[in-house]
Amino acid sequence: MRLLRSGGTLLFFSCSHAFSRHLLLEVLDEAARDAKRSLRVVTELHQPPDHPVLPQVAETDYLKGFALEVSM
Repeated sequence: MRLLRSGGTLLFFSCSHAFSRHLLLEVLDEAARDAKRSLRVVTELHQPPDHPVLPQVAETDYLKGFALEVSM
């Protein structure tokens, strides 16, 4: 994150169901504060339709991603 110029794009993905969307955003926020940067979520990404999420099976919601704008 420190290597990106202001206005740069950071792509961040997790393929673990153990990390919720909320937890991933908390981790990103903490990393941004540590790097003295601010983040803006440009887009949120998920697994493709051929890997459906079943609400009753948490493990099926495994791929989460964010395109983030990093600024000073």
